[in-house]
Amino acid sequence: MNIDNPADKTSKTNHWFNLLMIAVFTLIGMFIGNTLGLIVVLPFFGFNFEVLIIELMSFQNPQSRLPMLIVQGITAVCAFIVVPVWLLKRYNIGTLKGLFPYQNGLLFLSLLTVAITICAMFANSPVIEWNKQLNFPDYLGWFESYAAETEAFLEKATIFLTNFDNPGQFFLAIIVIALVPAIGEELLFRGLIQKELRGIFENPHVAIWLAALVFSVFHRQFYGLVPRMLLGALFGYLYYWSGSLTYASIAHFVNNGFTLVMLYLHQQGLISFDIQETESTPLETVVIFLIIGGILTYIFVRYHQKKPTLLNE
Repeated sequence: MNIDNPADKTSKTNHWFNLLMIAVFTLIGMFIGNTLGLIVVLPFFGFNFEVLIIELMSFQNPQSRLPMLIVQGITAVCAFIVVPVWLLKRYNIGTLKGLFPYQNGLLFLSLLTVAITICAMFANSPVIEWNKQLNFPDYLGWFESYAAETEAFLEKATIFLTNFDNPGQFFLAIIVIALVPAIGEELLFRGLIQKELRGIFENPHVAIWLAALVFSVFHRQFYGLVPRMLLGALFGYLYYWSGSLTYASIAHFVNNGFTLVMLYLHQQGLISFDIQETESTPLETVVIFLIIGGILTYIFVRYHQKKPTLLNE
């Protein structure tokens, strides 16, 4: 299969097959990872599986926070790192070296990526507020109820997991919530799914936005669907422009890690700003960050346009 030539129509069947295998084995990886995680944390609950499930689903006992992070970490590693790496080899989709090639100017580009991501996070604030207040038409009332219930459950879980008791839990959360997804989810959604979609639709922009939509839907937070899709598109374009998942992974890590750091600093009383507040950034601030982010993005793109062999793949 020639994945580097999206115009090769003879490979489209292979791309669809690869997407199917990615979906199937990701679900299998999630199941296996979740099962392994539950087995690992059984000793925390006296080897009583019923108590384990009740405690992990209640989000009330602070002693359950560490086991929850362990289960989530093991599940994420299995589904988003082990499975994609195996798929790369099993179906000859690509190589890790090809997805994370070494490039000159790595430090400069990494710092540029960090700045671009922070600008995007602040510029995304009005979209986050708008999406949270979105109302569905009457004929989609059933979906609105499902979305609201799912959102409330996931928000409760997030608040519970990020209410850190000690620095150890904070650093574990950085690994589980920021580092592992930054590597694993970028491998899955950009390194695998986006490349397969590009091979099918022969258009990198369609592939980027479809992969971003799949990425956002996968998280099941429909009152955050649009802002997460925009972030997913940013990650996708960073990969498309540079030819390396390194910068998409850095951006993903900064997005998740920055939020965790701000939460922890607020909980420790070191800053008064609460990042969990839903009020959007003032419009003039959003415009400033949009302008700065646009300039930095232009610099990022221009840098890689001078190296055409790195573009697009």
